[in-house]
Amino acid sequence: MEPYQRFLTFIACIVCLVTSHRISKLCQFSVMFPSNEQFCNSSSKRDLEETTTEFKPVQDLPSFTTLNPTSVKGESEQLCPQNMIFQSNTCATTCGNPYEKTGCEQTHEEMCICPDGFYLTKSNSCVTQEECGCYIPGVGIMAEGNMYVNNICSKRYHCTSDWLITEEVYHCEDGATCIEEDDVYKCSCNHGYVGDGINCVPQSNPRDCYDLLNAGVTADGVYTIYPTDDTEVQVYCLMTTNGGGWTIFQRRSGASVDFNRGWNDYKYGFGDPNNDYWLGNEIIHALTSRKSYQLRIALRDAGGSPKYILCNSFSLGSEQDKYRLYADVPYAYSEIGDIFYENIGQQFSTSDSDNDGSWLIDCANEHQGGWWYGREYEDQGCQTFRDHGTWYDCGLTNLNGGFNNYDSGGIFWSSLYGNYCKIEKTMMMIRPWYD
Repeated sequence: MEPYQRFLTFIACIVCLVTSHRISKLCQFSVMFPSNEQFCNSSSKRDLEETTTEFKPVQDLPSFTTLNPTSVKGESEQLCPQNMIFQSNTCATTCGNPYEKTGCEQTHEEMCICPDGFYLTKSNSCVTQEECGCYIPGVGIMAEGNMYVNNICSKRYHCTSDWLITEEVYHCEDGATCIEEDDVYKCSCNHGYVGDGINCVPQSNPRDCYDLLNAGVTADGVYTIYPTDDTEVQVYCLMTTNGGGWTIFQRRSGASVDFNRGWNDYKYGFGDPNNDYWLGNEIIHALTSRKSYQLRIALRDAGGSPKYILCNSFSLGSEQDKYRLYADVPYAYSEIGDIFYENIGQQFSTSDSDNDGSWLIDCANEHQGGWWYGREYEDQGCQTFRDHGTWYDCGLTNLNGGFNNYDSGGIFWSSLYGNYCKIEKTMMMIRPWYD
């Protein structure tokens, strides 16, 4: 037996005698290095041999090194794989998530873990940050799934499966500038250009939301359009539904905006494009007089079911023509029927401008909102009103009535099933249409 082996065996057995309650753990060295000399009592040695049969002879043991060998709780030096320490706290910082510790559990058994300053890999080894797959010099470790652009926007990096992918050809196009926003660098289109920063095109004043869509704008929201060369207005653009590029000119979703208004309010518009609003008949006329549009009306009834109709060749006449409604007959397969056909050709009426063609009834006042009302009908339903003993209505549709009125003064669309006066959301929108 070599002298250093005899020395280690002697030290291990002395510790065994002092701390007998840890004998099964701390006398492992005497079994790992067998000797003919009995420094520990035979029964203890025999017990140790029975509980440590998994140990191989010294020449067959795997190669282990220690990081700053220390005694754990003053008991014994522990052997762990490279860059690991023996501890009961299982917290670890990983290469995939370098900014917070994960797997933190307090266990009763001690185990080998990564110390501070080292990072656990997917193969359960501990490495320095420079050895992580998504390390960028001068920046640090990129978390899994993140993207990083350098401070001159000449390279873009992606971290995927602990692998750093570099786009060497990344750069800002003409019309874009590299900017820092929220501690992140990116390409941003200059004033007068639109796009995503990588692709920027000169901005001509968009006439409608469809022009914005063609210029690279793809998010729903409020944008500025220019219906005429000297007119600008804010509208809500629907860019993610039914092909995008829809200019919303009417929206109802609550009672916060009163739609029982006079002629000038409907002419110039009212409400908030972020909420409920009417764009304005003069703006709608300016838009639809330049090119052909398709009208889409979307409703949501009290049961929460969405419905819609489509009409081609939609336009409004001028104020001299009382903003008369022009359109093709709605598609027969529309989900809420084709009853809107009776509004086609009608002039617009408000509470202070009666253009409904009826000598008997003021439809805008009876139905409490500006609309393209037709002649009066003798009928009875949730939208009808009583006049001189007879039930009347001024048509089968009105989307500008009182929001919480479920009678003739409310919003109604007669071809809906059930209580067609209980409509909870409406949108009227247009987009260019070509034969």
